[in-house]
Amino acid sequence: MERTQLHLALGSNQGDRETNLLRAVEALDEGLGVRHSALSAFRTYPAWGFDGAAFLNGTVRYEIPQAGQDPQLFALAVLDLAKSIERSLGRTGEAETDASGQRVYHDRPIDIDLLFYGSLRMATPRLTLPHKLMKERDFVMEPLQQTATPWLRAQFPEIFD
Repeated sequence: MERTQLHLALGSNQGDRETNLLRAVEALDEGLGVRHSALSAFRTYPAWGFDGAAFLNGTVRYEIPQAGQDPQLFALAVLDLAKSIERSLGRTGEAETDASGQRVYHDRPIDIDLLFYGSLRMATPRLTLPHKLMKERDFVMEPLQQTATPWLRAQFPEIFD
């Protein structure tokens, strides 16, 4: 059966950060029905976009079996799963923006961002793939170097150049 790569970024800056990340991966494994195929090392990075506690960050890769699902609908279902896991691990509140429309960031026990789903490129109000800010974020790009495959690098040379 053909498989599609799914890449996610993980971060935590509250509580036992490593346990939060490992619990998120366990919940993703369960929710996706497949064990992750690669997990980066976790590293500490300063908060990005706000003055907060340092984050522990990493990335995780899955090889998702293809069963004829619509890629955009599946990606949105993964987003819903990620948000559900965030809530179950203690994340509260919804995304906020300031008066100028800029995103407002806060401390959080867990953050799960979808980076890639196969070669899918999409932009909806809920989800943009590939993740539009990843190239600006060392805390995503450095761990991603450990979990990205040659196939992914070839699909998105503008991300990995």
